[in-house]
Amino acid sequence: MAYEVLSKGNVDNLAGNAGQKRRIRPFDWVALASLTAMLVIFIFAGRFTREFSVDVAKVTREYPFQIDTRLKTSGHVVTDHVIAVMPKTMGQVVEILVKEGDPVIKGQVVARLESTDAELLKDKLDADVRLAHANLEQAAIGYGEARTEHERSKELYQEGSLSESGYQSSLALLRKAKSAVNVAEATVKAQTAALHGAEVALGYTQVKAPVDGVVLKKIAHVGDTVSPLDLSGQTVPGIISLAEFSSLRVEGEVPEYEIDSIKTGDPCVVTIEALKKTLRGEVEAILPPAGEDAKNAMVRIVFIDHAPGLRPEMTADIAFLTRPLSSDETRPITVVDRKALVAADGGHTVFLVRGGHAVEKRVSIGEQYKERVEIRKGLSAGDTVILNPPDELKKGAKVVPKRI
Repeated sequence: MAYEVLSKGNVDNLAGNAGQKRRIRPFDWVALASLTAMLVIFIFAGRFTREFSVDVAKVTREYPFQIDTRLKTSGHVVTDHVIAVMPKTMGQVVEILVKEGDPVIKGQVVARLESTDAELLKDKLDADVRLAHANLEQAAIGYGEARTEHERSKELYQEGSLSESGYQSSLALLRKAKSAVNVAEATVKAQTAALHGAEVALGYTQVKAPVDGVVLKKIAHVGDTVSPLDLSGQTVPGIISLAEFSSLRVEGEVPEYEIDSIKTGDPCVVTIEALKKTLRGEVEAILPPAGEDAKNAMVRIVFIDHAPGLRPEMTADIAFLTRPLSSDETRPITVVDRKALVAADGGHTVFLVRGGHAVEKRVSIGEQYKERVEIRKGLSAGDTVILNPPDELKKGAKVVPKRI
């Protein structure tokens, strides 16, 4: 092994250098910056790489009645008042203006009968009325002239310039003219009445709905001859059958042991799947089980709301509620578990789970329903929120859901 032998001069130089103050070089600054960066990374890594095991829940879209439902059953729409809509005169059907399931209002034209003859008669009588008025006008003119002539004859007779026979002749003409006016007036009245009758008959060729309701069935067809009565004097079925809106009900069965929890007037909601409609209602009657072996009772629901197309035999889902609903509560709303809310700056925020991290989001809340709260702004159905977020949870922190 080779050794280097230092001379005394070299040893002195080393000793002198050791006693001098060491200068900071550029490399030292780089090392210091690197150390600081590592420290910052370590601090933030410690903050954000910590995993929080959290309970989560989904944001959903629900109907308010689903939250307030205490009992459910199914049933059917029924009616106890079916009306056969018949014409008021005999005629041939030329047009039916409604179809099964259509809603109609009282006075709406639902069918038309052949009206040519009725229109011709109405036009003829209209002309007769105009002629009668013209004759009355002429008779009135003649009466005016006769009255003037009679007044002049009366003056001449009083002066002695006209004989008794001349005066009586003018009086007879006046009476004849007055009679002509009376006849003309009577003719006007008679012709006017006949015209009104023709107008009514023409109106009967337009068959109208007698009540608000929904069309159940077409009974007649275009080309059929219909009449209020058949030849034996019995009522015929009519042109269409109509269920009155106010007679529509929903009937459903509930177990006998649930009857005590339901009473007349209780609020409920009826969903008609065929119409995609949710309607408010209330319990109208509760019918106990019929027969010894019957296990279910019948509940009859009366509608508060109505929907176009609602008709008997439609399937209905019934939800009995803990409270009445307002009309705007039949639409779905966005709701979240109230345990997701965090009070912040006079409002509320929630923590969402996105990409395995916590994301803080401010929300606007609405009505409160038991354990859930309406979200009017800030969240959408399907979002995942953290329940009971811990105080040390910050946005950006890693989270591991316990369940979804």
